[in-house]
Amino acid sequence: MLAAGDEVPGRKRGRPPGPRVDRAARREAVIDAAELEIGEHGSEFGLSGVGERMGYARSALYAVFDRRDDLLDAVAARHAGRLTIEMAAVLAGVDGGRERTQLVVEVVIGWVERHRLLATVLAPRLFNESGPASITAPIQDALQQALSEAGCDDRAAAPWAHALIGAVWAAAHWCEAMAGAMDRDELVEQLTELIWDGLAASVKANSSAE
Repeated sequence: MLAAGDEVPGRKRGRPPGPRVDRAARREAVIDAAELEIGEHGSEFGLSGVGERMGYARSALYAVFDRRDDLLDAVAARHAGRLTIEMAAVLAGVDGGRERTQLVVEVVIGWVERHRLLATVLAPRLFNESGPASITAPIQDALQQALSEAGCDDRAAAPWAHALIGAVWAAAHWCEAMAGAMDRDELVEQLTELIWDGLAASVKANSSAE
């Protein structure tokens, strides 16, 4: 039996332990805060601003992300996943290469419109040819399927997936910078015409050379 002042065996002195931190939940919360911070400040965003949104000291963020670039990669990977899901949803059951190309163009332009400053910061990661945040692969898959359904050589899908991304991003960024210099539907139509006609011409040229 314990006398007054005796310690409970195995019990350490000091404050009782607090609730365990859910690292996955904290990670998602940091990404949420980073999205908001980038959406307001663009490339000028800083980890200190992210921490302030969460009530954390900047140093506390390093327990979740070692570097600013790691946090950007995580935000980009989140949006890449959303874009991939959105593309899959709009392309489901759609036949015809041109229509599929148009839908992909609309998805990318729509994303740029919804996330203006965020899109500028994340574009180098999302539109890179490789990496966990790249959206090149699903676009290439969509073009390959369209070409295969048309009975064409689908090898042209790889370079044209990169061409589509570059053209759509540059045009959407230009339209945004020029305060809507072109109607959205017209922009989508012009880009679809450029990309699909160019792809079709490339396929035809390759077929004639064989």
